[in-house]
Amino acid sequence: MKKAMIVFLFIFLIFGIYAQNIYIGGSYSDEINLSGKGRKACYWKNGVQYEIDGVSIDAITVYKTSVYIAGVYRENICRYWIDGKPYELPDCLRVYKIHVDNFDVYVVGDNERNKTCYWKNGVQQNGPSDGIFYPKCFTVINGIVYIAGSFDKGIDFYTCYWVDNIRYELSNSKNFSPCGIEVVGNQIYIGANNFQSQACYWIDNKQHIFSNTDGLPIDVFKVYNSNIYMVSNKYYFINGIRREYNIEGYIYNIVSKQAYFVNRGNVYIAGWYFYQNQNKVRAGYWIDGVHHILDGKGRYFNIETIFVYE
Repeated sequence: MKKAMIVFLFIFLIFGIYAQNIYIGGSYSDEINLSGKGRKACYWKNGVQYEIDGVSIDAITVYKTSVYIAGVYRENICRYWIDGKPYELPDCLRVYKIHVDNFDVYVVGDNERNKTCYWKNGVQQNGPSDGIFYPKCFTVINGIVYIAGSFDKGIDFYTCYWVDNIRYELSNSKNFSPCGIEVVGNQIYIGANNFQSQACYWIDNKQHIFSNTDGLPIDVFKVYNSNIYMVSNKYYFINGIRREYNIEGYIYNIVSKQAYFVNRGNVYIAGWYFYQNQNKVRAGYWIDGVHHILDGKGRYFNIETIFVYE
């Protein structure tokens, strides 16, 4: 009996600690409607679909076991939810990202004047005024806000970042557009690509250029265990080495620009696709290129976000 208990504990430690919960958010409808009317907000947790009162779920995160969701509640009205309890986002037109730092809730989105900004605990913050705020390029560490974007210099633009609204310019960044910012320890990582879809990243202002991104625009950027992950709408790259999605048997595929996650070295990407021989759009996700189907209510899906929590 004692030996069996030891074996059980060993299995629990190996598999239980690393058990992952996969959250995927978006919306569904029964008919194609380009205006967005008739869409119903939903999310999946480990493949099980849940509805929430709203139009679309655009961002998900988990902090201290609580689930934080942000999205469009009604047309031109946004909210965020903490374990299902709603909170208003005044003057919010759309949502891109939600981040929690020491129980403070930050939501990145566009206000009703189509200006990208962020809300802290429901109160709108303008962000930097001396450049363009890129909505995916936002993080907060111990109350310090890090934002990446660009600023104009003549007819050209250059990549930069802000630390609590103080701007820092990046070297060799002419006509590069940032796609993400990460803070690891005391180092600031920023990913970007240019009009020729040449990808690069900076570590504390030192530029590193990828040479084999195959002319594809890079949409997302992540750092994990000193490895650089960059995701495009056809491939993803780990330290510049290209990996392909597994889309065999499907005739059309779109991966949402925001629906990606990297955890313990695994790349999670969510999206939707038109399934051959079936007259409906299917939702799904990939783990390191291996495809998984998401089932539930609805014939047509918009997938916006994915988050993996242990």
